[in-house]
Amino acid sequence: MKRLLALSLSLPLATVVPAAAQSGKVRIVQTNSAGDNVHIIDPATNQVVQVIEGIPKAHGVAAAPDGSTLYFSNEIHRTLEIVPTDVMEVVDRIPLSGRPHNVAISNDGRKVYVAIIQGCSCVDVVDLERGEVVKSIRTLGTVHNVFMSPDGRHVAAGMIGARTLTIIDTSIDEAIWSLHFSGRTTGGYADGGVRPMAFETHADGSTKRLFIQISNYHGVYVVDFAQRKVVQKLDIAGHAAASPAAARDRRRRGVLVGGGFPPEFSCRLAPGKARRSGPQPAPEEGAGGVGGRRVDPCGREVLRIEG
Repeated sequence: MKRLLALSLSLPLATVVPAAAQSGKVRIVQTNSAGDNVHIIDPATNQVVQVIEGIPKAHGVAAAPDGSTLYFSNEIHRTLEIVPTDVMEVVDRIPLSGRPHNVAISNDGRKVYVAIIQGCSCVDVVDLERGEVVKSIRTLGTVHNVFMSPDGRHVAAGMIGARTLTIIDTSIDEAIWSLHFSGRTTGGYADGGVRPMAFETHADGSTKRLFIQISNYHGVYVVDFAQRKVVQKLDIAGHAAASPAAARDRRRRGVLVGGGFPPEFSCRLAPGKARRSGPQPAPEEGAGGVGGRRVDPCGREVLRIEG
């Protein structure tokens, strides 16, 4: 079995989606928001082994459950690009309701949910058998992220400007509840924008809690799925970052501060102490997407990009 890790990098943030394919190898799919191609990386060698051309400003990517096809959101053409993995080239484009961001695929591989960031406040539902958008689910604002729950029963849609999480029932493709994050204001920047999130499940696979990164909050909000409310805030440093500039300054100095998370979530480095040897933090925003290293919170290298 081949496994594909689809990484959608829009500057420093990544969305990772695992999927299975047919041959016994692992591949990483790296999108390129500043160009018109996608790189396929062999993590065993950290080398690019294939390049998919002709997808300008690819934002999101999802893999079919059997690994046979990759689906990319194209911000320029406002389409969903269809790329079979046996040919690694675009064979079809499905028009969307507006400019797309991230995407999520249903567990049965029949539908792709597309976050629309401009053109409508909605999530597009693409029926892959029909090759068209069959529904646009209205939301309270334009949508940046969509994530499929592990059991496939729900899609979590995150809005930055509207500061809202909306849960969609995939059996009826309707929004069933929303949660607004009013947040606080730190250094002139409002908290509350919904960014990447992760799921915790019950023993039966149903969703128990969501862990959500919130814009300008230096930590994670914990949402109880049944109660539909925030039940905890895991504040990494005991306070929010003073500003995005301050957060960038900490990264530039190599300072990774823990405290709010247990050891398995983060590592603690003394404030002001830059790591002087071993893997270095990823390049700063605007520094380009090559020649850098991706590291985990403990400073261990997870991916080196050679350019």
